[in-house]
This record gives sequence, C-alpha cells and structure tokens, in this order.
Amino acid sequence: MAAFLRSHGLDSQRKSFVICPIFAGLAYLVGNCGLCLLCLIFIYSLSLMPVFPYGGMVMSALAFPCLTSLVYVILLHYRNVDTVQRQLRHFKIRDASSACCACNHVNPETGEQMFCDRNIILRCISAWFGSTHDFESVVRGRLRDALVGELANRTFTYWRIVQATCPVLWMGLDLLTNDIVETPNIILSIILYWLILVPNVALVVLRLCYMAKLLCDGRFARALLAIGFVATGVLMFGTCFASQMIYLPYFLRQYFGPDPTKHAPAWVLSTVVHICILGPCSLLLWRRVPEIHAESPSASSGG
Repeated sequence: MAAFLRSHGLDSQRKSFVICPIFAGLAYLVGNCGLCLLCLIFIYSLSLMPVFPYGGMVMSALAFPCLTSLVYVILLHYRNVDTVQRQLRHFKIRDASSACCACNHVNPETGEQMFCDRNIILRCISAWFGSTHDFESVVRGRLRDALVGELANRTFTYWRIVQATCPVLWMGLDLLTNDIVETPNIILSIILYWLILVPNVALVVLRLCYMAKLLCDGRFARALLAIGFVATGVLMFGTCFASQMIYLPYFLRQYFGPDPTKHAPAWVLSTVVHICILGPCSLLLWRRVPEIHAESPSASSGG
C-alpha cells in the first residue's frame, strides 16, 4: 500500500486510493434484510391499524430486533479501525516476520540454501523510499492517515446508504397501489424518508458508534450499547414522523384551515415543509461535518 501511494503521489491519495472492506458487504446486507423485514411487517400492520400513531409505534418497536445486529457489527468495525491505527502507529520493519529467516534460509524439504527475501525487500524499500526509516515514517504517517480515512469515513457513504435502504422506496411504491395514503404525499414521503431522513439518522448513529467504539469490551455490554444507539435513531425518526403526520398538519389546520394552499391538504404541505427544512440540513450534514482523522499518539495514550 505504501508503494502504491508512492507511485501515484502521496498528495493525491484521495483520488487514487480507495478501500472497501469485505465487512461492508455484510453490514449492508444485514441492514437491507433488517429493513425489508421491518417494512414488510409495517405494510401488513397498516391493514389492521392507522398509520399514526400505531403504525409508527410498530415501526419503532421493530427497529430494535431488525437493526440492533447491524449497529453491533458497526461497533466491531470501528473497534478494528482503532486496532489498525495502533498497529501502524508502532510499525517497525524489523518486527515483520519472514519465512526464509524463520527456517535459517534452508529449504526444509530439499535442504538447499535459500535466498533471503527480507534482504531483497529491504533493498527495494531503500531504493523506493530512500531508507527503511523513511519507509517506516510513511507507514506511520501518511499511510495510516489514508487507511483510517478510508475505513472510517468512506466505508459508509451517502449513496451506499441510499442503496442499502432501498426497502423504504419499495414500501412507498407498494403504498401507491392502495388508497391508505394519497399519492402526492406518498411520493413526497419517499423523498423525505429515503433520501433525507434515513441517511441523516444513519450518519449520526455512525459517528456515535465511532466515538463509543472502545467503551465496552464484552459482548453483552456492546449489545446494550447497540440497543441504545438504535433507540437514538428511533427517537430521531419518530420525532420527524410525528411532526410530519400530526403536529405540523394540526398547526396548519388550526391557523390556515383544512386546505391551507387551496390545492393541497395540510399533511401534503407538512411533508413539503419538512423536505424544505431537512433537505438543506442533510446537504450541510454530509458536506460539512468534519471527517474522522487518525488519532495522534498523545491523544490515544491519554484515552
């Protein structure tokens, strides 16, 4: 990885250096399956109860069994990111093992002398980086920063989250086939929840997971922490859901009548207001929230 960055220019690492860990596939699959189950049960419950408040309560309750496992593996991921930081911060090339040196440069099967791969690699490193000391400095510094930046900030991007949460879109399209909710409000609600609210909630929970990655060591304690973060996301989602479905429409009906705009009912206008408010907030949140950087040695030792 250090040689790759060196050949492409260490200052242009954001353009040439992209990491997508295998763990991300598992996380997105677990999240997608959990949302599928949640949305299916929610759709079925609408035939038995109204959307608000009972439908929202069912969705909030289902979030815990459906999404806690996702938050749990995310906590493990960020804990592994911290482990990688510590390993690279103290990297020394003399600590790296070599198979040829382990067998004293003698082939255990034939008894013939072997070339020392370690000497060849050290000569190549000296030719590429000037010296092994400079190579170690690159690994401890710029390589560590690039690796942590990719694993902590760009494993879960906005568009990946939107793709993984596509069951929200499917649920909205399913609602279009019945008369539970008016068509304009369904389309606007898809935009509000799928493209704005759910990614924002995910970003907040991801940052909380990173900050709390080292709080718990045991599985049970980590599971409780995951439940707490799911509860935080449910609270954010439920607040917006209640505001969109009942509080703002009630306010509009009280002060402007049942048809505030002469063309749309109060709850359609309520959804438009939420999109206009949360849309710019979402743009600022994803564009302006500071990225996670590799921790300095003093900060890590102090923690």
